[in-house]
Amino acid sequence: MTVTKHQQQQQQLDGDSIPALRIFEWAKSQLEKTEELYKHKSEIIKTVAERLESKGFPANKICYEISKQLSDYIDDVYVREILPAKYKDTKHAKVRW
Repeated sequence: MTVTKHQQQQQQLDGDSIPALRIFEWAKSQLEKTEELYKHKSEIIKTVAERLESKGFPANKICYEISKQLSDYIDDVYVREILPAKYKDTKHAKVRW
């Protein structure tokens, strides 16, 4: 079975010693490369959310933090569309009309 570059990089991120900042750096590098691979962006965003949650980041703040940290690469509306409710702060969510 062939392991893709994305799978190798994701395996590297799975180490417990990786700080949250490093997770965002990885995501930025991936998003810069994948403008032509739009569907890959959703995988990256979901991976970041899962990794942050596994590091103890408050689940209800993950959507906001991803939107803020990766704003140069992805739209916050897109992040909210793909992430499940558990990663969103519904108490303080912006209402869009």
